[in-house]
Amino acid sequence: MTNKLIATIKNIQHYYEIDSSYLLYIDKKDNLRCISKDNFKEIWYFENCYNFFINKEYVVCGMVGNEKTTILNLNDGTKVKEFDFDLNIKGKRTELYYYGSTYRNNEPVILKFDLSKNELAGIFPSLFGIGTLLNDIHYLTDKKGKILFKKNIENDTTLWQFDISQFGTYKDKKIFTDKEPEVRQREINRVYYHNNKIIVTLSRAIIALNPVNGELIWKIDFDNYDPVTLLFDGNIAYSGRLIYFAIIDIEKGIKLFEKDFDPSYRFEIEGFKLSQIRYIGLTLHENHLWFTHEDKGHQFLLKADPRNGNIVDGMLLETKLPTHPPQFDENRMYILDQEGNLYVYETIENEQYN
Repeated sequence: MTNKLIATIKNIQHYYEIDSSYLLYIDKKDNLRCISKDNFKEIWYFENCYNFFINKEYVVCGMVGNEKTTILNLNDGTKVKEFDFDLNIKGKRTELYYYGSTYRNNEPVILKFDLSKNELAGIFPSLFGIGTLLNDIHYLTDKKGKILFKKNIENDTTLWQFDISQFGTYKDKKIFTDKEPEVRQREINRVYYHNNKIIVTLSRAIIALNPVNGELIWKIDFDNYDPVTLLFDGNIAYSGRLIYFAIIDIEKGIKLFEKDFDPSYRFEIEGFKLSQIRYIGLTLHENHLWFTHEDKGHQFLLKADPRNGNIVDGMLLETKLPTHPPQFDENRMYILDQEGNLYVYETIENEQYN
């Protein structure tokens, strides 16, 4: 695998963003730092930020401890505006607006923020907050992981609801034990909106709902697997968790491929013989699936065939700590470990990296 480490950025708190020229992150002392992608030198920093997002030539920052939101100039970090509300920089966005689920006067609300004007466009009641945004009118939310609601953003009206308890309980048999299976209630894991369908992963199943009326379109069952995250590529979705990997067709509602633990499967990466592949944090890049894998006290980057999950290449990483999913940007790859070290790799064309 031809990736060479070109930089290590330390003390990242939990999050970073990349644009065409800059890399921004929050350090462990709540400073928002902007560095150059060319030479990794710091351009500016701004104190007391807990989170942020880039909005074209601006940066929208949530401020630590004072329920304020600050707008900064992306190029030099100067303050453009400040608002006396906490937008909650963990919300959802469309092309035109950003929606933050937060509290005002101890009441749960949705703040609608105009991304073109950098100003508040509305405050609306919301009992549960936005889970999945459908558009600038409707969103999805769930109650205790059991009932999914379609809501109107401006008045919190429920347009329909879907109760997954209609699918009954399931038996949870732990692997590598001889204990009797435990009967459990199903729970919603993740909710997606893709290709004009609501796709829901839940205990032992994936379902698709009609966004207009909430009617069930299809249901795919799994015997011993709880799908959680999905990675979409057109009509195809990849699901990986622990030692299980599956591919589904979201138009037809069928499984195209699945595989479970194979004790005989082995492969070698830089002298290490690996097994028990755990398909966690999948990323699609250049027609392959990428993810990191821990084995024998080391971390590896693995490249897999999206048709069957088989490993086709890999490399030993510098970190020995669990990582977030890899992020790709042009000819670079970024891997953040759980201690806050961001490793930046660059692809070397037509050269074997040792």
